[in-house]
Amino acid sequence: MKQWETSELYREVKSRPSEDGSLPFQKDSAGFNTEARRRCLHLLEYSPRTVYQLKKRLMDDGFSAEQTDDAIRYAESFGYVDDGNYAMEYVRTGCQKKSRRQLYMQLSSRGVDKESIEDALEAYADEQENTVRRLARKRLMQKPPRTEEDFLKAVKSLVSKGFPYEMAKRAVWELRDEYGSTNK
Repeated sequence: MKQWETSELYREVKSRPSEDGSLPFQKDSAGFNTEARRRCLHLLEYSPRTVYQLKKRLMDDGFSAEQTDDAIRYAESFGYVDDGNYAMEYVRTGCQKKSRRQLYMQLSSRGVDKESIEDALEAYADEQENTVRRLARKRLMQKPPRTEEDFLKAVKSLVSKGFPYEMAKRAVWELRDEYGSTNK
């Protein structure tokens, strides 16, 4: 018995038919074996993945392109694979620590299409200002600024993380009054 045959997701899916009415994990008319489908569900049980990530992983595991596509369509028929939802959830959890640019790059490297990324980023656009303020405060608290140059270093730090220069500068300058500057 394979490890993924004992998983909860496997047992749940095994008990209900897919959209085409076939029972789970039976060879279909094209002769696809169920091993790729099982492996796909096993991968999804540990963490959500994009179509690109699943395709890459299944191909690396030695499944053919046809078996891989079948397994992904199978998982999609149950709603377990959806790049739009993946992007939305990724941005929701990442917007507290990462810039819009970082999130965009990470999602595109995971194979999420541009439209899904833009939709997800747009949904959490107002969080960007709060994130840059929070990170600016954290940076200034770690090493309290003494000079104007220390404030500029904080701005550079935020810009290097992918935040727009004007937004980073505004956040740091708002906090400058709290910390003061001895050498203006």
